Amino acid sequence: RLLYVRRDFWSVLAGRPIPDEIRLEGARLQLPAPLSPSGTAEPLIQDAALVLRHRDGRWLLDQFNGRVGTLVLTARGEFSLPAHTPGTQPLSLAELTHRFLQFSRKFALQLRHLEPFEAPALSLTLEPLPGTGAIAHLLLTANSAREPWGRPVTLGPVVATGSVRFGGKDDRPLRLHVTARHVRAGDRFSIDSLRAIFDFMMSAEDLSLRPREALIAAGAVDAQGLSALGPVVRADLNHWPALSATAALSLGGEFIAAQVDAELHEQTARLRATGRGSPALISQVLTRHTPRAAPYFVFGDPVAFSADATLGPGWKFQRLSSRVDA
Repeated sequence: RLLYVRRDFWSVLAGRPIPDEIRLEGARLQLPAPLSPSGTAEPLIQDAALVLRHRDGRWLLDQFNGRVGTLVLTARGEFSLPAHTPGTQPLSLAELTHRFLQFSRKFALQLRHLEPFEAPALSLTLEPLPGTGAIAHLLLTANSAREPWGRPVTLGPVVATGSVRFGGKDDRPLRLHVTARHVRAGDRFSIDSLRAIFDFMMSAEDLSLRPREALIAAGAVDAQGLSALGPVVRADLNHWPALSATAALSLGGEFIAAQVDAELHEQTARLRATGRGSPALISQVLTRHTPRAAPYFVFGDPVAFSADATLGPGWKFQRLSSRVDA
């Protein structure tokens, strides 16, 4: 363990109490039991190394690296502390310590989301915002993820990038660009070459995320013997768990557009679709799901259709209306 603090002679003469340089090696930040999610004292950051310099009113983070649970964290860049408001008392050391510990507790509560990820690593680059803190540009990587956020899927190598503002008491937007080589859900479906952009609002109170919008594209989606090429989806998540989404995809060499309005808690939905179905695809679907009817519906040309379906509570089928031009 090593702590090094440097004060310039001229800083002392000028009466500035702030160190000119701080270095840490092999440090550990322990979260006290009253603030720990487990109720016992536990390490929040381990094996931390820090090189922090103060120059001309700016904080320069030359190096930071450490481990937060299974996460390898690195950071560098520049940031500024909130400007002092005239007529108010500056924060005391006790108040700063209290705020830092409260933030550490909120951060620790979010660490459970990293448990499904294998070898996660987060790199932060800080860009100063005068008087308010900094913009953090982040890069998150992981070898894989098994059932992330409680979803029964497995992700291949994952990369996410984004930017978020640190500092201030108001909520702030977070846009994440995510890519995964593949997504698997057992025998139900698989997705290759997933690309997505997620818009969130991050709560300054507890660091929780509220979804707003998702833009998703993939190379291919395979499900129940069918393969959709180049699907794209735009989902409005502002009223989550209610969502509204539009999608377009190529299925059997023909294009299909769809719109979905769903309520996830009630497990209800309305689905509308228009497009064309190829003769081979229609034959494959009928043979798989209604083999007795398949011989009566044989087409030589693509079939144009429009459909409107309603699913009741529990995703139970309620109604279907459709028009077919063969």
